[in-house]
Amino acid sequence: MTPNQTLLIGIDAGGTTTDVVGAVSGEQHRMVLQGVNARRDGRERAVEVLRDAIAQMRGHFGVSDANRTDVFVAAGLAGYRSATALDGVAGALPGTCRVMSDLDLALYAAHGGMRGAVVIVGTGSNAAIRIEDGSVVSRGGLGYILGDDASGYALGRRAARLAAAELDLGATSPLGAAVLKRIGASDRDSLVDLVYVERFPIQQLAKVVIERAGQGDESARGIIVEELRALGSTLAGLDRARQDSVDAMPTCLLGGLSRHAFFRELLVSEALPRGWHVVTPQFADPAEAALVLAGVLRDAS
Repeated sequence: MTPNQTLLIGIDAGGTTTDVVGAVSGEQHRMVLQGVNARRDGRERAVEVLRDAIAQMRGHFGVSDANRTDVFVAAGLAGYRSATALDGVAGALPGTCRVMSDLDLALYAAHGGMRGAVVIVGTGSNAAIRIEDGSVVSRGGLGYILGDDASGYALGRRAARLAAAELDLGATSPLGAAVLKRIGASDRDSLVDLVYVERFPIQQLAKVVIERAGQGDESARGIIVEELRALGSTLAGLDRARQDSVDAMPTCLLGGLSRHAFFRELLVSEALPRGWHVVTPQFADPAEAALVLAGVLRDAS
């Protein structure tokens, strides 16, 4: 890399993975790193993950302190909504940085600053709308204890509880057996140890639930539908809060679970309010949108 070039970095830091895109003079490079949630993992860990993402991208493009290279970073970070908290994270990062919530980044990735809704169903769940005056209203995002309906964690937790209850009853269903196999548990004690001591990532069980439901397992389908109806109540409240007279609401579905066709179909039928219709996001993914925002940051400097 020659001196005086500009390195742009877009980061989408979610609870499971951190997606990073860097660009210099039209050349792009992508990475997937460990995820982070600022509220769950703490501010120091969030800063550490973002700093590592920036350092690895600098290393890929050969940007050292000896280069007179401007680095502009835009990042979406899970766990924080407070502007003060997000500005504090940005201030601890190298280069010129803007850090926003992952929800704000998702809205931009979906609609490019225009009116619309976004529903995120990944490790957690969240939703927001941007209305005609440009203001943003959000619901959900309360975390795995207080909320996250229909998320990977919510589906996985229900599946794990079903398997545990069946072990106590001495009669394991096909879904319960699939869950125990995925966790690697053979009895009650090993299940408890793997979940509480070994910290098995419960959200990984969502894939088991969705696959079983797609194969006709009614217990698995019931778990998904109940969770989606709870999410639907959250979205209905968000729909009432938008306070405009336009019925149609272009909606983007984001997050890992939304990429499963069976789950996506149920989400649309069970959770979306009347008038919300699914559209294609303006950007391929939030990290690409963050890269564009890094360019906006550069142009404003």
